[in-house]
Amino acid sequence: MKARSVSGLGCFLGTFAILLTIFGLWATVLSGRRLITVAESYTWEKWGCQIESSSLGSGADADRSNEVVVKYRYRFRGHDLVGSTVEPGYHGSRSRLEAERLLARFPPGSDTSCYVDASTPGRSALIRPGYGKPVAALAFFLLLSCLGGFGAWWGFRLKETPQNSAAFGQAISESARSSQSVGCIIAFLSIFAVMGLGLLIPFFLVPVVRSLSARGWQAVPCEILASEVEAHPGNDGDTYSVKVRYRFTAGGRQIEGDRYSFISGSSSGQAGKQEVVDQLPAGKETTCYVNPDDPYDAVLERGLTSDIWFGLVPLAFVVVPGGIALLLWRTSRRQLQVGKASWAPGAAGKATPAAAQVPMPYGSEPIVLKPSLGPIGKFAGMLLFALFWNGITGVFVGFIAKAWQKGESPGCQTAFITPFVLVGLFAIWGVFYQLLALFNPRPVLTLSRGGVARGGRVELGWKFRGLPGRIRHLKIRLVGREEATYRQGTRSVTDRQAFAYQEVLDTQNPAEIREGWTTVEIPVDTMHSFEAGHNKVVWTLSLAGEIARWPDISEDFPFVVLPQEESR
Repeated sequence: MKARSVSGLGCFLGTFAILLTIFGLWATVLSGRRLITVAESYTWEKWGCQIESSSLGSGADADRSNEVVVKYRYRFRGHDLVGSTVEPGYHGSRSRLEAERLLARFPPGSDTSCYVDASTPGRSALIRPGYGKPVAALAFFLLLSCLGGFGAWWGFRLKETPQNSAAFGQAISESARSSQSVGCIIAFLSIFAVMGLGLLIPFFLVPVVRSLSARGWQAVPCEILASEVEAHPGNDGDTYSVKVRYRFTAGGRQIEGDRYSFISGSSSGQAGKQEVVDQLPAGKETTCYVNPDDPYDAVLERGLTSDIWFGLVPLAFVVVPGGIALLLWRTSRRQLQVGKASWAPGAAGKATPAAAQVPMPYGSEPIVLKPSLGPIGKFAGMLLFALFWNGITGVFVGFIAKAWQKGESPGCQTAFITPFVLVGLFAIWGVFYQLLALFNPRPVLTLSRGGVARGGRVELGWKFRGLPGRIRHLKIRLVGREEATYRQGTRSVTDRQAFAYQEVLDTQNPAEIREGWTTVEIPVDTMHSFEAGHNKVVWTLSLAGEIARWPDISEDFPFVVLPQEESR
């Protein structure tokens, strides 16, 4: 028996899974190093110290305006030492409010605790970093690596259908191999659905929840200190955001804030942002809203702005891959029941049901077969997918690129978006692949008559438009496929599974590749073409032509197999 080769789907999924594994391992190593650093700080000794000075970085320096600068003294084992580290790895706060909150913890002249590295007494910090984020990052990337490794192992185990007549009679209910490929696809799609949900939470759900909770916040008078429209350069043009700084009094303290709304990031539409800024000139007295439980949690606009719709973009990653994965999962659960249909292998010799009809006209004259989906259709489908996928992904890539350009370090965002970018690159490669395939030789298949019965024979002819000399290896295979449609709740689900698979032609002879004729015999112990209300049997001739250093030819040509009774 001829050894089976890895399927095209398996190669794609396996290759993608390998890239995902490499990325996951790299991110796991970085997360592990960060976790080691955090764990190391918990071995430091807790010691008393006194804050000598504390302030925010110079407002003239935009990179340090939200950074808390401290100086503290401590006596460790008879030595007077000076420290200036707030927290290992700290390089400033994300917002002015966070910096103000941190600054309030360490007023000048106050006594507090610091943590000292006993092996290097000059190494100290006021705060030890938490375990939560490093552990979560390590667990996530470790899981991603395991999923990628398992996906690579699974993908490269997916084999093509056996190329011999023993495949006849294999119904949907008896196909364990198909469930492997379906399971792999479900796992592949589920990864992106989970990632999409991970983006939907911070970009849409969190702002909505915070906006609703802010309805009970206190209205506090505040003064606008500065406001402007901040431009964020990008590859596809600039995006804009409202940059504002204001001062208010809460909890007996004077606090500066810089949060305009709960929606972070930037978007197009400079005019709209400029209208907001024009209404908030420096020196204007207005109202901001302060969390009564936390005076350092404040906002100017507590309602939802129009930018909230941008937060729904990740929903496409949840609905499309997640919906397909759910549909495949629900379909696979019914495969055993579908195999009990009246036209299963055990009932192949029974008479045709009264409701069944041959789906295509047939006769005794030669016919030229038409492909089910030609190169143009494949190119158009891949192009639409690439435009859709990369259009959505490109928006997030632009935001992250701008953050790196500004000197920020959005490592988590970069790690999160990388798998999406890899899929986008695969899609772009697929567009160019299908574009090149448009220039392939076009196969023309001819049957000596329009219909052939079970157990009958028909002459098959082939030739090519174009340059068939480029083809190195030509294969033509006979494939019978079952399709069953059934109701599942309020939805219709269709199962498809090949039950017959037979090699008709396998040649590397240039003369035979160019054109020729052969005989196709339809086994008598199988099922004819028909189309009922919910069941269908489709027969095709699958042509595959290998071209060196160029996209291969791969097209399916449906034709009619008649009931044996009608051939008499």
